[in-house]
Amino acid sequence: DVAKMRALGADGVVIGVLTPSRTVDTRRMQQLLAEAGPMSVTFHRAFDVSRDLKATLETLIALGIPRILTSGGQATVEKDRRLKRRPGIYAHQMSAVALRELCSDRQSLAE
Repeated sequence: DVAKMRALGADGVVIGVLTPSRTVDTRRMQQLLAEAGPMSVTFHRAFDVSRDLKATLETLIALGIPRILTSGGQATVEKDRRLKRRPGIYAHQMSAVALRELCSDRQSLAE
């Protein structure tokens, strides 16, 4: 619950809501953003299963979400090296945090 995290003093939240058709649920996201208030907001890996990554990215920018957790629409970052090589055309508006899956020894390889 975003409001509860805010009340507890969290600096930020990672959230994401898609519709059954795998597009951003803008109505619900606007509600969550209002609950977040001044907290930092990052859109989670729902991005990677959205129907159209470019349209999803544009929607998130329009909502004012500054960061996404992503593996570029792939199962892992290793499958999509583009995230490591180029910032993309939206770099001035959005920060992508590229994630790898956890290793079998449970070490996080977040980049």
